[in-house]
Amino acid sequence: MTIELDGYGFPKSSGIFETIKTLNGAPIALARHMRRALNSALALSLPMPAEEELRKHIIDILRERPLEIGRLRLCIYAEGFHLTHDPYTELERPLRFTFYPETVVGEPHKIFPYNYRFEILQSAQNQGYDDCILFNSANEVTESAVANILFLIDGTWVTP
Repeated sequence: MTIELDGYGFPKSSGIFETIKTLNGAPIALARHMRRALNSALALSLPMPAEEELRKHIIDILRERPLEIGRLRLCIYAEGFHLTHDPYTELERPLRFTFYPETVVGEPHKIFPYNYRFEILQSAQNQGYDDCILFNSANEVTESAVANILFLIDGTWVTP
């Protein structure tokens, strides 16, 4: 079955997604990502694919597209699911961030379409930055336009 994708690589539909870093074909923290996807699918009444079927497709795509460092993206929507495994280049330079001037009401789920987040990212890049930091209505740092933020606090990595 051919799936029509938007300009950002997401199905032209709405649903949830997980983006998972892979190293030498092994997904990082797959169980944690799958648990979050399952919780989101349940909360949003999306049909979750059977675990064995999903596992088979993940194994197949990682074999078909072996990458030293990759980005595995799982999209789940009412009509089914879509997997991609693409090269990922880690940045080795410090990133330049700006602060997004508007409050962003975050979703507890990673949902698509994701266009509005790419528009926020593009706005930051048009100003010469790599990304921008977002705040919620309590003026707390939540994430960047398209990524999680990690802080090292007293020897422990935490994310808002």
